[in-house]
Amino acid sequence: MKRLALSTLAATLFFSAFAATAQANTTANAAQNTSRAYIDADLDAYVKSGLSALNRGDGSPFVFGTEYQRRQALYRKLRAENFAKLQQQQ
Repeated sequence: MKRLALSTLAATLFFSAFAATAQANTTANAAQNTSRAYIDADLDAYVKSGLSALNRGDGSPFVFGTEYQRRQALYRKLRAENFAKLQQQQ
């Protein structure tokens, strides 16, 4: 019984340490990508793709429609291009 308790405790400590490390890495990556330049680049892609126009008004847009899907694909493309430019500048 003691052996089972010790192995359970060891497994719990191991996995909690792993989770803490993973969370720390995620937080650091998020902090790096939230600089003012990245936020401006993201907003630029959002506006140029036309998603901002679809999200105006009282209701939410039909996210399963072809127009929304097309604009979202354009947003992702523009955002990736903008972020790549920022990476090259650093």
